[in-house]
Amino acid sequence: MLNMLACHPHLSKIEPFAVCDIGANSVRIVIYDGKHRVADALYNQKFTCKLGKTDPFGRLTAGAKTKTLAAMQSFRSVIGAFRVKDVFAIATAGLRDAEDGKKFAKELSAALGVAVNIISGETEARYAAKGVLFGFPNADGLIADLGGGSLELAFVKDGAAKPGKSFPLGVLKLQERRTVNDFSECEKYIAATLPEKEFIHERLYTVGGSWRAFALLHMIHTDHPLRIIHGYCADAKSALKFCKLLQSEKFAEIKRPPEISKRRFAGLPFAATLMIEMINRYQIEKIIFSANGLREGVLIEHLPLDEQFSDPHEILGKAVNLQISRKPETTEALFEPLSFFIDCANSEESAFLRFFCRRSDIAWRRHPDYRALYAYEDAIYGTFYGFTHENRIFLALAGAFRNNADYVPNEKIQTCFSLDLLKKAKIFGLAARFCYSACLFDKKIMENIRFSYDPAGNLVVTPEHLLQNESAGKIFEKLAQTVAQN
Repeated sequence: MLNMLACHPHLSKIEPFAVCDIGANSVRIVIYDGKHRVADALYNQKFTCKLGKTDPFGRLTAGAKTKTLAAMQSFRSVIGAFRVKDVFAIATAGLRDAEDGKKFAKELSAALGVAVNIISGETEARYAAKGVLFGFPNADGLIADLGGGSLELAFVKDGAAKPGKSFPLGVLKLQERRTVNDFSECEKYIAATLPEKEFIHERLYTVGGSWRAFALLHMIHTDHPLRIIHGYCADAKSALKFCKLLQSEKFAEIKRPPEISKRRFAGLPFAATLMIEMINRYQIEKIIFSANGLREGVLIEHLPLDEQFSDPHEILGKAVNLQISRKPETTEALFEPLSFFIDCANSEESAFLRFFCRRSDIAWRRHPDYRALYAYEDAIYGTFYGFTHENRIFLALAGAFRNNADYVPNEKIQTCFSLDLLKKAKIFGLAARFCYSACLFDKKIMENIRFSYDPAGNLVVTPEHLLQNESAGKIFEKLAQTVAQN
């Protein structure tokens, strides 16, 4: 990932910011490189403590308390090593529901050296929703944050998080209601606890470790070639079929991936049981998995109000351009000629094209034979905000064609995109390649390049003398042929 602070002089004095999240299943600390809209995680550490498994009297167990106190000591050492002065610590359902939760929070505060705040379920829902907006700034749908002790539901729309609610439907609580090879009691509990119609929406954004494990296993099951959880999508039909598999006896035959802990893997049938009820009850058609959640929501709330609503694509795109492009001002000018190939009235598509343009010169330092591969892999495996897998693949293909007009996509990755997406990516890539070749990195020439169609419907470019450049002329021929294809 790019050094965002180096790209933004006004951010150079920002110091690390840490969030300590004390949950019902695990406790975690994330140290960000600062409080800003495209913050990167410098350090991420987790301990499994199971605070949500209380004794018969509703009190925290001695083992869980010992593990959690040890984790706080470890976190305190890490905070010191990174010289973090700004730390925000929160506790969720594990301490919220325990009879002695408040008392133990004081012990944790002393061990960590920072006050531990037990937040309400509604606050947890708000943080989770804002965390999704951190990673998907244009998200519009229902947020479901599934933890060990609770489930938080909230809506997001127009860059804002709507007030949400918390329900005692965490994986640990669901596991308590299963009899041998029978989920009926668990299903009854979910059905009785979830509100009937309050959270209807066609799109569901998931937050939490159990959902992330669900997504990874679904990718493996469907042989999806891109194993990145953030931005992975599944339609309701496919998700329901997979949920039924997780509930069946065949679950015992599924090999546990090393990335998923035994504890998390054992809880997947219960997450699946909840997923089935939510899909059916709330008429969900599409599920989008988020790697961001509560901790990123805390980060968002610590930003100035105007920065909370800033566009991460704009910030990241400008940073990439300034750091890697040979002539950033010429790269900025690429957007105008390429905008011919999109609907500029569509602000989301326009922003996506501008992001592609700003990173279109990313591979020039690489060996010529590997520039297309580098541009492709940088987009496929990069840390991006707000992009689905289809968006990533589009950026990757367009970047590859920008560097090699004859690029042939990997066969396996072709299963993830349509021919229409491939064609449009090729048009973007070839158009960018032509513009760079024709303008010779002269900003004024780049600004004046314009594409259009002649009366016969053929693609033409002005000024016409640009085609006298032999290299540019050959690229334009391939671009025109691609545009003309049905």
